[in-house]
Amino acid sequence: VEAQAWDGHRARRARAAPSHRRAHTHQPAAPAASAVPQDKRAAKLRSEFKVSDKRYWHIRVQALAACGRWEDLEALARERKPPTGFVPFVDACVAHGNTEAAAAYARRVESLRDRAVCLARLGLDEEARAAAAAVRDDDLAQRIAGRQV
Repeated sequence: VEAQAWDGHRARRARAAPSHRRAHTHQPAAPAASAVPQDKRAAKLRSEFKVSDKRYWHIRVQALAACGRWEDLEALARERKPPTGFVPFVDACVAHGNTEAAAAYARRVESLRDRAVCLARLGLDEEARAAAAAVRDDDLAQRIAGRQV
Protein backbone atom coordinates (compact mmCIF):
# COMPACT_ATOMS: atom_id res chain seq x y z
CA VAL A 1 0.00 0.00 0.00
CA GLU A 2 2.85 2.35 0.86
CA ALA A 3 4.49 1.67 -2.54
CA GLN A 4 1.22 2.46 -4.32
CA ALA A 5 0.93 5.72 -2.40
CA TRP A 6 4.48 6.64 -3.38
CA ASP A 7 3.80 5.87 -7.07
CA GLY A 8 0.65 7.98 -6.93
CA HIS A 9 2.61 10.85 -5.37
CA ARG A 10 5.26 10.60 -8.12
CA ALA A 11 2.56 10.59 -10.82
CA ARG A 12 0.91 13.70 -9.33
CA ARG A 13 4.29 15.47 -9.22
CA ALA A 14 4.95 14.61 -12.86
CA ARG A 15 1.57 15.99 -13.90
CA ALA A 16 2.13 19.12 -11.84
CA ALA A 17 5.62 19.79 -13.23
CA PRO A 18 5.80 22.73 -15.61
CA SER A 19 5.70 21.71 -19.26
CA HIS A 20 9.06 23.31 -20.05
CA ARG A 21 10.80 20.98 -17.58
CA ARG A 22 9.15 17.85 -18.93
CA ALA A 23 9.74 18.71 -22.58
CA HIS A 24 13.41 19.36 -21.94
CA THR A 25 14.01 15.93 -20.45
CA HIS A 26 12.17 13.97 -23.15
CA GLN A 27 12.93 15.80 -26.38
CA PRO A 28 16.37 16.20 -27.92
CA ALA A 29 17.57 19.69 -28.66
CA ALA A 30 17.14 20.99 -32.19
CA PRO A 31 20.20 20.20 -34.35
CA ALA A 32 20.80 23.83 -35.32
CA ALA A 33 20.69 25.00 -31.71
CA SER A 34 23.00 22.31 -30.38
CA ALA A 35 25.43 22.37 -33.30
CA VAL A 36 27.09 25.70 -32.51
CA PRO A 37 28.37 24.93 -28.98
CA GLN A 38 29.43 21.44 -30.07
CA ASP A 39 31.28 22.82 -33.11
CA LYS A 40 33.13 25.31 -30.92
CA ARG A 41 34.03 22.59 -28.47
CA ALA A 42 35.18 20.30 -31.30
CA ALA A 43 37.34 23.08 -32.74
CA LYS A 44 38.91 23.64 -29.33
CA LEU A 45 39.68 19.92 -28.93
CA ARG A 46 41.04 19.84 -32.47
CA SER A 47 43.55 22.58 -31.76
CA GLU A 48 44.38 21.23 -28.32
CA PHE A 49 45.21 17.74 -29.62
CA LYS A 50 46.64 18.94 -32.94
CA VAL A 51 44.29 16.88 -35.11
CA SER A 52 45.05 17.17 -38.82
CA ASP A 53 42.56 18.79 -41.15
CA LYS A 54 41.89 15.53 -43.02
CA ARG A 55 41.34 13.54 -39.82
CA TYR A 56 39.04 16.23 -38.42
CA TRP A 57 36.92 16.18 -41.61
CA HIS A 58 36.72 12.37 -41.53
CA ILE A 59 35.49 12.51 -37.93
CA ARG A 60 32.94 15.24 -38.69
CA VAL A 61 31.59 13.40 -41.73
CA GLN A 62 31.24 10.14 -39.77
CA ALA A 63 29.61 11.88 -36.79
CA LEU A 64 27.09 13.83 -38.87
CA ALA A 65 26.12 10.74 -40.85
CA ALA A 66 25.82 8.64 -37.70
CA CYS A 67 23.45 11.24 -36.21
CA GLY A 68 21.45 11.47 -39.44
CA ARG A 69 22.15 15.18 -39.76
CA TRP A 70 22.08 15.12 -43.58
CA GLU A 71 21.48 18.88 -43.97
CA ASP A 72 24.53 19.61 -41.83
CA LEU A 73 26.57 17.11 -43.85
CA GLU A 74 25.55 18.90 -47.06
CA ALA A 75 26.43 22.25 -45.50
CA LEU A 76 29.85 20.84 -44.58
CA ALA A 77 30.37 19.67 -48.17
CA ARG A 78 29.49 23.13 -49.48
CA GLU A 79 31.53 24.99 -46.85
CA ARG A 80 34.70 24.54 -48.86
CA LYS A 81 36.41 21.85 -50.88
CA PRO A 82 36.84 18.92 -48.50
CA PRO A 83 40.50 18.03 -47.90
CA THR A 84 39.41 14.39 -47.85
CA GLY A 85 37.54 14.52 -51.13
CA PHE A 86 34.00 13.20 -51.44
CA VAL A 87 34.69 9.45 -51.12
CA PRO A 88 34.36 9.56 -47.28
CA PHE A 89 31.00 11.32 -47.73
CA VAL A 90 29.85 8.48 -50.02
CA ASP A 91 31.13 5.83 -47.59
CA ALA A 92 29.39 7.46 -44.61
CA CYS A 93 26.09 7.83 -46.44
CA VAL A 94 26.15 4.21 -47.63
CA ALA A 95 27.05 2.99 -44.14
CA HIS A 96 24.08 4.83 -42.65
CA GLY A 97 21.55 3.99 -45.35
CA ASN A 98 21.21 7.24 -47.29
CA THR A 99 21.92 6.08 -50.84
CA GLU A 100 20.32 9.16 -52.40
CA ALA A 101 22.83 11.46 -50.71
CA ALA A 102 25.61 8.97 -51.45
CA ALA A 103 24.80 9.15 -55.17
CA ALA A 104 24.93 12.95 -55.08
CA TYR A 105 28.35 12.88 -53.41
CA ALA A 106 29.58 10.13 -55.76
CA ARG A 107 28.91 12.39 -58.72
CA ARG A 108 31.12 15.05 -57.10
CA VAL A 109 34.16 12.75 -56.66
CA GLU A 110 37.02 14.29 -58.68
CA SER A 111 38.96 11.18 -59.68
CA LEU A 112 37.06 9.47 -62.49
CA ARG A 113 38.35 6.06 -61.38
CA ASP A 114 37.10 6.61 -57.80
CA ARG A 115 33.84 8.08 -59.13
CA ALA A 116 33.28 4.95 -61.25
CA VAL A 117 33.88 2.70 -58.25
CA CYS A 118 31.53 4.72 -56.02
CA LEU A 119 28.78 4.80 -58.64
CA ALA A 120 29.12 1.05 -59.23
CA ARG A 121 28.82 0.38 -55.48
CA LEU A 122 25.53 2.28 -55.55
CA GLY A 123 24.23 0.29 -58.50
CA LEU A 124 24.40 3.22 -60.96
CA ASP A 125 25.97 1.07 -63.66
CA GLU A 126 25.41 3.39 -66.65
CA GLU A 127 27.13 6.32 -64.96
CA ALA A 128 29.87 4.05 -63.62
CA ARG A 129 30.58 2.66 -67.10
CA ALA A 130 30.70 6.18 -68.52
CA ALA A 131 33.23 7.25 -65.89
CA ALA A 132 35.31 4.12 -66.49
CA ALA A 133 35.22 4.75 -70.25
CA ALA A 134 36.43 8.32 -69.69
CA VAL A 135 39.42 6.94 -67.78
CA ARG A 136 39.98 4.36 -70.55
CA ASP A 137 40.39 1.60 -67.99
CA ASP A 138 39.13 -1.60 -69.61
CA ASP A 139 39.79 -3.67 -66.50
CA LEU A 140 37.65 -1.33 -64.40
CA ALA A 141 34.89 -1.36 -67.03
CA GLN A 142 34.87 -5.17 -67.00
CA ARG A 143 34.76 -5.28 -63.20
CA ILE A 144 31.81 -2.86 -63.24
CA ALA A 145 30.03 -4.97 -65.86
CA GLY A 146 30.63 -8.09 -63.76
CA ARG A 147 29.66 -6.25 -60.51
CA GLN A 148 33.04 -7.07 -58.93
CA VAL A 149 33.73 -3.56 -57.66
